[in-house]
Amino acid sequence: MNLTLLQDLVTVFCLFCLFFRCHLMSILQKREKLQGNYWLLVIF
Repeated sequence: MNLTLLQDLVTVFCLFCLFFRCHLMSILQKREKLQGNYWLLVIF
């Protein structure tokens, strides 16, 4: 497998994870704190 392609995939994957986590946290802030803390524990 091409190393450059692999690095690009890893970069895209990391950016997607960061975006997903931030977006999910903003959604959880609107919900109950206990439920939000539970999901944050599952994510981390």
